[in-house]
Amino acid sequence: MKNSTKVIGLTCLLLGIPACLYADRAHDLAKLAAKQKAVTGCNLASLNTQACHAQFPTGCTDSAHRYDAYLNFLKDQVPGPALASTALLNGSDFQSLEGKIPKGLSSANHAKSAPALAGLGEGNIVTVIAYLYFVEDTSQTFDWGNRQLQTSTSGQL
Repeated sequence: MKNSTKVIGLTCLLLGIPACLYADRAHDLAKLAAKQKAVTGCNLASLNTQACHAQFPTGCTDSAHRYDAYLNFLKDQVPGPALASTALLNGSDFQSLEGKIPKGLSSANHAKSAPALAGLGEGNIVTVIAYLYFVEDTSQTFDWGNRQLQTSTSGQL
């Protein structure tokens, strides 16, 4: 009886863990890094965004300029709404992550650093809470055509 209670308890625990904890999207994408190839010579005028991404998951260009195919592949991902966030990031997390960026990373060699960047979570879905504040300098005189707004240094009209 005790064993069956333990099994039932463990099963309930495992079923209660979000699926995002089982999955590792970052490393799944990094495994595809070496397979991504740049495509040049395509007719961009004949493609819309959806058709381009369907035909060329790494993007394409009509110039001879080479681009980082894996970086484009990552940027062109459209994760579905069902993918859960794996982390909640705050300001200090960004500073910490920037300090861990592999040396020598450029816009042309992203695939070489894919495993290291996946270890940092690149490719995973994360939550960021940010606030946008509107700031206006009210100590100045503004002139909008025929109308003028004179403000004081205290910010009151």
